[in-house]
Amino acid sequence: MGRLEDLVKRPEPPKELILAVTGRNDNLIRAAHHGLFETTLREFYPHLNLEELLAFAAGSWKMRRRYPETFAEFVSNHNIYKIFTKVYQDSKYGMNQFSRHRKRAKKHELYEIFNPFKKKDLSARLESVNQDDVEILKEQLQRNVCRYLCNPPKSGNIEDGAVVIFPYDCPDKNTRVIRYADKITKIISGYAKQNNHFTVF
Repeated sequence: MGRLEDLVKRPEPPKELILAVTGRNDNLIRAAHHGLFETTLREFYPHLNLEELLAFAAGSWKMRRRYPETFAEFVSNHNIYKIFTKVYQDSKYGMNQFSRHRKRAKKHELYEIFNPFKKKDLSARLESVNQDDVEILKEQLQRNVCRYLCNPPKSGNIEDGAVVIFPYDCPDKNTRVIRYADKITKIISGYAKQNNHFTVF
């Protein structure tokens, strides 16, 4: 495996696999969701493992949140491979976080189908992405993160950059991670079906 056309052979990612890959970690799965929601990774997914996709979504969102100016400057001055590598290596929610759950995640029967590529060929895979799509992603990575709200403001006015996600960010942790996994599944499934995966909550 490892061919770009394998995307069409990937079934809808099951919620259980998303939970396994993220270790049901509340903060990690939330960051992965927010990263997928705020950036356009549709054109990158054919070139990435599911684990790589989620690690970049979560890791880049965390870096945009914690170091907005520093990370934006890095993104502006480096190519896409160096950006992915920095996120994977330096972010709290990069590949090191996902590697902690890999042994258990590999027990899922669909793990290999959703993770067909080898790490060593990441540079070549990213070079295959259309440069226009690369520039779109780089621009998005330089934006501030959205401010997520559990409930709409009483005034009815939502500040710029805020997204109301009340149905997903519920108080119960177990229910919350399951709902985020379900939403991540829907976003990724939409990559093969739509030109735009963004969904209005």
